[in-house]
Amino acid sequence: MAEIVTKFSSDDKEMIAAFQRQQKEIDKLRDKLKEAKEEGRKAGDESAASADKAGKSYQKWEGKLADIAGGYLSVRGAIAFVNNELRDQLALQDKVASTQRTAADEQIKFLRNLGIVSKQEREANLKEIAAISLRTGMNQQGVYQVAGSAMSAKGSLSSIEALKTVESAIRIAPESATEATAIAGGMLDAAALTGTSDPNINRALLIKMQEQGRNLTMSSVAQNLIPGAITLKAYGATTAQAAAATTAMTQGMKDPEGRLATTALDRLAGLAEDVTPGGWQEDIMKLRSNPKLRAAFMKKASFEKAEKFVEGFLTEGHPIAMTYDKFAREMPTAEESPKISADFEAGIMSSDLQYAESSRRRMANRAEVRWLADLKSGDYARVRAGVQEMEEAGGIGSFSRTIGATASRFAALRGQGPLESAYYGTEVQRMEMQGRGDLRSSDPVVKEAAEKQLQALLEIQKTLQGQFQLDQKRKQLNINAHVE
Repeated sequence: MAEIVTKFSSDDKEMIAAFQRQQKEIDKLRDKLKEAKEEGRKAGDESAASADKAGKSYQKWEGKLADIAGGYLSVRGAIAFVNNELRDQLALQDKVASTQRTAADEQIKFLRNLGIVSKQEREANLKEIAAISLRTGMNQQGVYQVAGSAMSAKGSLSSIEALKTVESAIRIAPESATEATAIAGGMLDAAALTGTSDPNINRALLIKMQEQGRNLTMSSVAQNLIPGAITLKAYGATTAQAAAATTAMTQGMKDPEGRLATTALDRLAGLAEDVTPGGWQEDIMKLRSNPKLRAAFMKKASFEKAEKFVEGFLTEGHPIAMTYDKFAREMPTAEESPKISADFEAGIMSSDLQYAESSRRRMANRAEVRWLADLKSGDYARVRAGVQEMEEAGGIGSFSRTIGATASRFAALRGQGPLESAYYGTEVQRMEMQGRGDLRSSDPVVKEAAEKQLQALLEIQKTLQGQFQLDQKRKQLNINAHVE
């Protein structure tokens, strides 16, 4: 059987040459747009960078097409290659826009909770949140979520001080913004117990309380035990006594959430405050040491289902009472807390699996940082979605909205093939989006240039629409002629 050799004809070379000539026209249009933008606003630099990036992508495609012309793929394959590149680019733009939208939603919640602050403070907070994201590996939308809640719980702390607690919480819960939010809130609330805003001291308190409690999560300690301990401190308990009472009672009541335990202790503190003229600990010790007084107190009080546990707490030698005493002695001091906090963080992140996942989060986060900064790509997707909605509302069918149909209409106008027109159609679409952005400029020169450019593009679109409709009529006439 004879060997079959496939070669590209001179028409293929002309296609490449036409493609290159078209790039020169695109460059001219891009240069004019760049010049108009540089006169109007600082974002011209960003636009130029975006245009250069598009140009480099085009040059990469051009090089690929030269290889294709050498015989690696068919012309149909070349067209498919360009279309795939375009689809990948559009998909990335959509992903960038989605990431920016999610981050923007969380950012605005944070800014509302931040309240009225100076521009310098607001910018300092946004900068620190971005830095926390890079240091911890949690994406910015997650950090905004944690920080937004923290702003509501910071009390007299400055926003920057509160962000130190936010970062400390995220470091031990980088996988979940929800868990980190609860922990950060508990740490900020714990300042009322410890008397300090030092994240290491307050985190160490939560760590010890979780360790002592009955199958407690860090968030249940933050949400239930810390508020309960704050109540006991208001009745005269020390930080260690208040925290130990809540954890010991969760053990005695087999309460993994801490709600039942803190409710019982809250009632106990309120009823026992008149037993002695002293505070919480004096009241408890008095009831422990006097069985008759304790019996009379329990008969008068009502603790419902928690009664036997409260009585055990007030009885010398009872397991709950002994646990309370032991836990109070074990509560960390201010001097011990930093080491406890650091050791805990190092311990939970020490396994190979956690190290690997931490690395993955950091790499993914760095990609998201680039996406958040790439507002231009996000703008492409946002404008494209908006235009599509308007076209749908105007009754334009899905076929007429596809990139392929758009490229065909440009090809019909300029006498080009679909391959070389695909990039041109995308480039004009890019220029239209940039022009619409320039219409918001306060510079009259920029606005005028943008209006002229958009008007020219609209005229091209009208011409294309008419040309497309005429082509459709010609095709139908041709079909009818053949059928007849």
